[in-house]
Amino acid sequence: MAQKRQRKGLWGMGLVAASLLIWLTGCGGGPAEDVKISVIPQSGVPFEITEKLQTLLVEEVGATPTVGIYGSPVYLPEKLMLELAAGDNSIIITDQDIFKVYGTQGGFVELQNEFDEKLYPEGVLTAEVGTKDEPKQVTALYGVPLDSSGLFREAGLKDTKWIAFIPSNAPDVEQSLQVLKKIMEMK
Repeated sequence: MAQKRQRKGLWGMGLVAASLLIWLTGCGGGPAEDVKISVIPQSGVPFEITEKLQTLLVEEVGATPTVGIYGSPVYLPEKLMLELAAGDNSIIITDQDIFKVYGTQGGFVELQNEFDEKLYPEGVLTAEVGTKDEPKQVTALYGVPLDSSGLFREAGLKDTKWIAFIPSNAPDVEQSLQVLKKIMEMK
């Protein structure tokens, strides 16, 4: 009987140790990247493509700011909503029609000071901004279509109709703009 209790105690301690190890491993993870890019298209994006995008972009951007690209192999509207609400995304990439639905609700950084809105009419939206008591409509460039970016062509993505935007709750808008410019400059 005493041996059974002793074995149960060892199993319990083993489970606690394993749980602690998993928790510590998950929390340690190393430093987070400066610019996090989430790619969430309706078609999903395979891991191999995400990996290729990561490699190509790091080669283009260099050591700073550090960049991480995270693709979603399956599209779920809830995933996109969660990524928008989380506030840790620097750039989000999705389909143009999804961009238009979310963009009209506001919450995206205006890009016309960095990009020519005449070159990217697909990214121009009229969004509701302001407060709940005093909403106003603002027409501006909120996204840039990626079909002209060499990054996506080089990764094997053609005719995707994807668009990139910066959420207004991005951790560092300046770094986000810096990386988005690099993406658009790639030929």
